[in-house]
Amino acid sequence: MQHQPITATLKQLGTHELPLKQDDPPFQESLRTLLGVVQAEAGATGYACYEYVEPSGTLRPRLVHGLAPRQPHLHPVTIAGRPLHIANTVEGAPAILSFPLLEAGKLTGVLDFGFANPPLLTGDQHALIGRTVEVAGRLLKASTEKLELVRTVARIVELECALADQKITERARGLSAQPHVAGRSALLHDHITRVLDAPQLAHRLSAYAEETQNRVQARRLVTQAKHLLQRTSGLSEEEAYLVLREQSRRTRTPLPVIAQDLIDGRAFIPGLHRQMTA
Repeated sequence: MQHQPITATLKQLGTHELPLKQDDPPFQESLRTLLGVVQAEAGATGYACYEYVEPSGTLRPRLVHGLAPRQPHLHPVTIAGRPLHIANTVEGAPAILSFPLLEAGKLTGVLDFGFANPPLLTGDQHALIGRTVEVAGRLLKASTEKLELVRTVARIVELECALADQKITERARGLSAQPHVAGRSALLHDHITRVLDAPQLAHRLSAYAEETQNRVQARRLVTQAKHLLQRTSGLSEEEAYLVLREQSRRTRTPLPVIAQDLIDGRAFIPGLHRQMTA
């Protein structure tokens, strides 16, 4: 079978964009991907993940796919780690297994899986879903911690601004009460400059944010390039990554640059097609 050069097919296929939304909570795409894989492997018809909200004692939908959202007040607070079989009263609707997500014995969320038949899980299915419950719980916990960190950082920056404002205001008031001091405006200008130029968390965070954004973009480019290689050459994800890494090593070019050139149709990887047709 003859393959056309990969550069000729890239523009036709386009790039595989990662579905990243700025308003999504942390780890949303990780959770969605995990539950999608487990749904297919366990033979489930759908899944739903909920966060437990205190002090109201309700469940807030985090991800729902293939199932009707449950009532917010329905939660398995009386069970400890065991799945709760919720018999669906709607004819033709899937039966549901509900798993509590626990952290140190405390309910943090609920994970539902729907099945076409009354769920009698095999040992492998039970082990798979049990492990998924553990990992999903960790993702929810990490998401909550990151959101709390965002609020903490915002509060620190807010307090730093308030402190700087207070320093400037106090100095201005002090100078205005000293009419005999010459060059009060110049003194205030210098004071404002020193206050604003002082090392602050906001400055360090801005630099770190830019660095992290570059890492995210680089990762996204490599992921898109891997997907393109998979679609055009039939490689596995691991094989596609190894091809990109070898091209980077051989040409002494950073991996993100190789990925961008491949996406834009400017790169040809020698030996790839001979390998595929061998």
